[in-house]
Amino acid sequence: MANVSRVFQTFMARVVSLEDMSKLSSQMLAVFQQELEMFRRSPLNNSSVLIQVLASQASERLVAYQEAGYRHCHTDHAVLVKLDNALKGLQNHVQQARGVMEEIQGLLGEANGIMHEDLSARLNNVALIDGEGSSEPAQEEDVGQGAGCHVQVTSLRTKVRQLFTPDYVTTMAAIYTMLQQDFTMQERVVGTLGLDLSSELLQNYQMMWTLRPFVDESVVEEALSWTRPFSG
Repeated sequence: MANVSRVFQTFMARVVSLEDMSKLSSQMLAVFQQELEMFRRSPLNNSSVLIQVLASQASERLVAYQEAGYRHCHTDHAVLVKLDNALKGLQNHVQQARGVMEEIQGLLGEANGIMHEDLSARLNNVALIDGEGSSEPAQEEDVGQGAGCHVQVTSLRTKVRQLFTPDYVTTMAAIYTMLQQDFTMQERVVGTLGLDLSSELLQNYQMMWTLRPFVDESVVEEALSWTRPFSG
């Protein structure tokens, strides 16, 4: 039977990789926001200085600039290329993040299966002992505490802590739920990105992506402490 602590270690490794991906994609979204605002910049057609220059020195380049709507085509093209690259990067992030979320969900299911196997095995042992007319309080207490194997681990908050299988599983389930909500938010944001997206809405998206309101970092950090040796 697989060791739940090993499944937990793999689970948290995937959580860390997903958080790294989220930070990188946040930078991509910032680039998209910056370049979109650049693309939307107001042309200089209302500039009094430009009007005076056009009136006094109407060169071919200035006339062409005026006919182009007071915009530089090559600059707009460069901005559009950056916007397209940022959007493709974000779309690629969503695809990769979806794959990691599926891995995390599978690991949670594996840990949940281990917990149920532990519970069934211990309940069977208790039934056999009761059938033989024997009573062992220590055994009953162990079943009541966690229905599963326990491991002594070290954390940042306690030098030594006994963790039972349900401790791992419930923590994994809580983290998975938070990450799933965060991923759903990111997926929806990327799906709405476009040249017609308002600046205010894009700013809100950028803030949500960076702050990650669905993720309680203290829970993730505590779970990570279960995977690290105590150095004190």
